Amino acid sequence: VFSFILIPVDYIMLVIAGLVVYFLRYESFIAQLRPPIFEIGLGEYIQIVLLVSIIWMPIFAFAGMYAIRRPRRLVDDFTRVILGCSTGLVAIVFFIFFRHELFGSRFIVLFGWLGAIVFVFLGRIIVRSVQRSMYKKSIGVLRVVVFGEDANTYHLVQSLKEDKAAGYVIIRHFKNLDDASRGSLINIVKNRQADMVIYAAPNQRRENLANLLRFCHENHLDFSYAADVL
Repeated sequence: VFSFILIPVDYIMLVIAGLVVYFLRYESFIAQLRPPIFEIGLGEYIQIVLLVSIIWMPIFAFAGMYAIRRPRRLVDDFTRVILGCSTGLVAIVFFIFFRHELFGSRFIVLFGWLGAIVFVFLGRIIVRSVQRSMYKKSIGVLRVVVFGEDANTYHLVQSLKEDKAAGYVIIRHFKNLDDASRGSLINIVKNRQADMVIYAAPNQRRENLANLLRFCHENHLDFSYAADVL
């Protein structure tokens, strides 16, 4: 849902960035400092911004900005925003090169690129903040089953319990992967009470790990392996 919400948010932020850059360009202080050589009416400019923003959407998608996954760190989001906006800038430059009559303001093009990065990233900060606030209320969280009994496992479980904004809630914690825990896991899956399994038991046999991985695949559960230090 939040990956889908990012699409209209990014579009709106691109349009806002374009308008902000336009008014900055023709603001009296900047106009006096560097008189504009290229004049364009606001109505025509808005049409261009709306079109360019639509063209940038599939570019953002190819840059992986709408991948359906758990929230990334903001620094990862920022990197992808730079990648998407830079690719969009290259597309605009090529278009201007082949259609020179379309546009001639280097200020608007370059600062539009910078403004797009700033505003798109700002939109993502807002969306992520809303998402994390919902996680704190246990809305949209991943329900997790954990396997393991060493110190690292307990540290992992405690961290997930304390960090409500991470988007995880511990449903069950099994010390070992045995017949009893398998039976309990089957009942949990039948009642649709879990979304993910975290395997953090380094001393288990590989056959057990392979069977658990196969079980998660067959029942559409996310699977993560938390390795020990070695």
